[in-house]
Amino acid sequence: ACAELADWLRPRFQPIPPKHEAVIDKTLAWLASSLNPAPEELVTDAVYSRRQIERLVHRYFGFTPSALARKFRAIRAANLLAEANLTDEGEAEIADAFHDQPHMIREIRRFCGYTPTRLGGEGEPMFQQLLRLKNLNHLKPYNSIG
Repeated sequence: ACAELADWLRPRFQPIPPKHEAVIDKTLAWLASSLNPAPEELVTDAVYSRRQIERLVHRYFGFTPSALARKFRAIRAANLLAEANLTDEGEAEIADAFHDQPHMIREIRRFCGYTPTRLGGEGEPMFQQLLRLKNLNHLKPYNSIG
């Protein structure tokens, strides 16, 4: 059954156009630029219109740019809060990224499935490892925290 499905899918795959690859790369760089990137920064110097970029981001990432930024902000904040050696500056930067503490808790619970107090510590190393994988650490040029 898998082989038949693969045979059916194979001719339907198309290579990603180079301009779309540029939008994907720009989106990844935009997400890595800040804990809370501004959506306007994504469309500066763009080849496509604002609406077309929104459609492409949704197509390739499954979220609108603002929702994608919210998701990455929550996952990164959860990842940082789960670390034992979070600095005061890191805490302040996380606090600045959200309106207030209940907002932060809601966003982390929505995108990570846990509230910050349940993120675990050394007692749940597997959860921390999964959280780091979800955080896509390969995007980590943004490294002003911790």
